[in-house]
Amino acid sequence: MSAKEIVEQLGGRTKLADDSIELQEFQPSDTAAVSAVLSVRQNTRPKPFTFEVPPQTVLVAYRIRGSSILTSRKRGASCLIQPGDVYALPSGIYDVVFSKRRSETLFFNADRGAVLGLNLFLGDTQTEIPIRAIDIQADPIGAKIITISDTTAKHSIFKFSSLMLDLLDKLTEPADLSLTRYGVRNLDKIFTKLCRQVCETPSFDWTTEAAANHCGYSVYHFSRTFRAKSGIGFHEFVTKVRAIQAVDQICLAGAVSPKILELAGLSCEQTASKAIQRELGLNLNDIRRFLPPQIDAIAV
Repeated sequence: MSAKEIVEQLGGRTKLADDSIELQEFQPSDTAAVSAVLSVRQNTRPKPFTFEVPPQTVLVAYRIRGSSILTSRKRGASCLIQPGDVYALPSGIYDVVFSKRRSETLFFNADRGAVLGLNLFLGDTQTEIPIRAIDIQADPIGAKIITISDTTAKHSIFKFSSLMLDLLDKLTEPADLSLTRYGVRNLDKIFTKLCRQVCETPSFDWTTEAAANHCGYSVYHFSRTFRAKSGIGFHEFVTKVRAIQAVDQICLAGAVSPKILELAGLSCEQTASKAIQRELGLNLNDIRRFLPPQIDAIAV
């Protein structure tokens, strides 16, 4: 089964009348042993559904735009997928809900036994969905993605295989505190330190004055400089960190709890739902309904 046939499950059977779903397939000119497909979705509302990755098949994906929550029934694990995330989907049944936003994902498909060491890496005993955040603009992977996306040129199986292996290799690296996942990149040392501090202590009262003092700036110059360097406002960044970390912990715990929200710096469910809706296009009710594996989804 090709990547396009698998990814079609993510649209054809569950497509709403006013949803827009486009698939663009990329294949090597010499053999289709590895293929790729770009999935572009414009969701009118969050809608959970189910898809299946066939036995002896593995999908490796790179999220370009949009957020979703993905649950592996086999592993009993859920995770938030964000722009910049690379993740692997070994064979099995998955439940997914996309936010009420445009989303773009590049999928690679290959035979599980064709990639050396893949069976060990994606073994049945693994309890989590492999996922890592990367900075596609700074990483050489970005140039490779642009190359294979050029349908006017011929590309060999080696280019596709090399790119898929690079993505898999990212999944073997130790997880770190990537600011890319929170919408910022290429900051200088002072602002990087501040952003990492926010990520480590999101429950702190991160006022503009506290952040400015942390960096040795006046409040006025801090706000202007932070936006100029990061592309977003400081309070927007803090809210994004809190929303993402709250959803990460909810996925890990499998439930919403006041303690999780408090540790993420969100005072109550109403505040949390507004922040998560604003940043991710989902709310707590969407997430709460989706997390149980017994979700009422279309069978595949």
